[in-house]
Amino acid sequence: MKVFEGYDLKDQKRYVVSVGMFDGVHKGHQKLIHTMKQKAREKGLETLIMTFDVHPRVLLNSEPPKSILTREDKIALFKDLGVDNVVFAPFNNEIALMSAEDFVRKVLVDIFHAAVIVMGDNHRFGNKQQGDLHFLEKLQAEYDFETCSVSPVLYDGTKISSTWVRQTILQGKLRLTRELLDRFYHIKGVVVNGDGRGSELGFPTANLDDIETKLPFDGIYSSYVEFRGEYKPAMAYIGFSPTFDGENRKVEVHIFDFDEKIYGEELKVFFVAKIRDDEKFDDPEVLKRKLFIDKNITLNILADEDLLFE
Repeated sequence: MKVFEGYDLKDQKRYVVSVGMFDGVHKGHQKLIHTMKQKAREKGLETLIMTFDVHPRVLLNSEPPKSILTREDKIALFKDLGVDNVVFAPFNNEIALMSAEDFVRKVLVDIFHAAVIVMGDNHRFGNKQQGDLHFLEKLQAEYDFETCSVSPVLYDGTKISSTWVRQTILQGKLRLTRELLDRFYHIKGVVVNGDGRGSELGFPTANLDDIETKLPFDGIYSSYVEFRGEYKPAMAYIGFSPTFDGENRKVEVHIFDFDEKIYGEELKVFFVAKIRDDEKFDDPEVLKRKLFIDKNITLNILADEDLLFE
């Protein structure tokens, strides 16, 4: 798979093209990509996804949503799904103010040489959201491309969207998140020094910093981690350490049967299920007893999912 920056491909090949943020690369996105690949096979062309380097809300003076995926992970998922080309294009004032027709002509046709434009039924584009599927169909004869629509993917009767995925993460409904993404949700962070309380309780933790993506609601989660290409069962904590009157929100991971010093290393944490909300206990010994119960629950959940990696 080739990854491009900006609006210059330097070739004249025609492509099966789609445009969007693709945050999460959820089941709806996956269906769209499969449709792109089918069209590409039929016409002997390559697929090309155009996405933006920042969320459009950044430029439109609105608070952007916290991402579900890092750029690196998005690229990896595109590659796994068989996308041929990905373009990370700047979302700037020129693009924000461009009419829907100018976007089609100047970007999708003149720059990306679209032979087929694949789009979700409800996708909108261009200044003031003027463009949609029907708008594309009116232009396809004039600009010599084909329009292909993709219907939404539903889960329990509700359309899967990046917004819904973010809501499930925020609410700690990680089993539902998994259903919408078709994989476990994960975060990545760098291991930093903590206050050492986990070790005092018999549950040493890796404290994570530099996390770019959305965090679940505060609580304890059954999880597993990827470290240096190996997977290990774990228990994750997100919260303010109320038992110790903590002031800063922390992300900590207790990796079972693991005692290496890994400060400065990157750790990827996969969330399987929420065990409980964060709680304040009367004293550390009560918390310690509760953590042993949490560990047993986690081990049972991971065993059911065949995630003990023995």
